[in-house]
Amino acid sequence: MNKFEDKVSVIIPVYNGANFILQAIDSVLMQTHKNLEIIIIDDCSTDNTLAVLKHIKHSIVLLELPYNQGASAARNAGITHASGDFIAFLDADDLWQSNYIEIMVLQLHSSPKHDFIYCLASQISMGSPTKLNKEIITIKKAEELSLLDVFKNPYMATCAMLFRRVLLEYVSHFDSNLKTAEDIDFILRVAEFKPILKLNEKLVEVRVRSDSLGQTVGSYKDNIKVIEQFLARNPLFKENEKNALTEIYEEIYYCWIRELLFRRNFKSFYQKAIIAIKTSPSLRIFQLIVKSAPLLIINFLKIQTRQ
Repeated sequence: MNKFEDKVSVIIPVYNGANFILQAIDSVLMQTHKNLEIIIIDDCSTDNTLAVLKHIKHSIVLLELPYNQGASAARNAGITHASGDFIAFLDADDLWQSNYIEIMVLQLHSSPKHDFIYCLASQISMGSPTKLNKEIITIKKAEELSLLDVFKNPYMATCAMLFRRVLLEYVSHFDSNLKTAEDIDFILRVAEFKPILKLNEKLVEVRVRSDSLGQTVGSYKDNIKVIEQFLARNPLFKENEKNALTEIYEEIYYCWIRELLFRRNFKSFYQKAIIAIKTSPSLRIFQLIVKSAPLLIINFLKIQTRQ
């Protein structure tokens, strides 16, 4: 099949996205690669998302989940209905460069032994003007990542992933038991079977919302769970890559206790700080704890005063 004839299934999960879903869809309709199947999964929205979607004139597949199940279940529903040669994801609040699909498909065509590719993403606040250019002409060659490479940095935007449909023959769908970190779990399971490709170009834009699940404290717990599941599947990796384990745990716990401190959740901060010191003691974790000492002392004195 000619690379321009490849059918790409675009899966867009949405929950209460009436205010921004049309912008995401427009970024799909503006793609230079035109053979697209657009599958939108409404995760039982409580706003007027459905009304907005039903007024779209362009041909789309609209799936309505009977109750709210989360992004993983919504993406899985889309995967089940997808018929494309390639599959791509776009969250309802994110945007693509106009030749994103074309570039990503061409990269996989030029490397037939690979089934999965991702690119870099820009982050902007919701409501800010987009920084994406209309089109990128000169593109770097994608680099191959090993399992260790992916483990050290598994944080890839879901909207920046594209893969051949055949990948689903050896990697199962997203884990619907995870409310967050499901993308990390998915990418690690992919990398366990085959090296993946990384394109060092910013072709997508992630718009950050304060109410996003990925911004919640609970996401760090899911991160730890995903890492532990990975290690259970790969005992030799756990034995041979101890430095990498220390680094990833240190990163997660540092971000976790910093977030707890920011939210003034001192009780959880004490608990996780102790675990962080035991699991992955590092200079920056100790520095964070030392810098937080005045706040901790004030909080302790307030508790003593109440008693």
